[in-house]
Amino acid sequence: MAEPQTRRRAPDQGPEGLEGGIEMPSLFEPKEFANFSKRNMELATRAARAYFDGAAQMNKELSEFLNQRMRKDLECARLLMTSKNGEDAFSAQSDFVAAAIKDYAEEASRIFSLAAGIANEALKPQSSD
Repeated sequence: MAEPQTRRRAPDQGPEGLEGGIEMPSLFEPKEFANFSKRNMELATRAARAYFDGAAQMNKELSEFLNQRMRKDLECARLLMTSKNGEDAFSAQSDFVAAAIKDYAEEASRIFSLAAGIANEALKPQSSD
């Protein structure tokens, strides 16, 4: 089996301090070009799959959070409408705001963590075969 043809880039064409230039596959050889393109397609497919899986996770997380918050919002509205005096109404509203701030901060943390995981999976280095 013949060795893949490579072309040598002159040292003045590469980054400074790189001796001997950079060896690159010759993209003018059909077989090498096909292998190069196939590898890029595999990497792009893997990255796209990670992004789509991550988008599904993010959608599920946000849907569950919004469902939970809607229930709490409706419960607060019920407590406000059934309050017998201003003190009860103020207490219900105060509890609602404190819980909302906590819930949204926790959800932001989960979303950022999910986003970091998605990016790490999509951009994970692959070993060359």
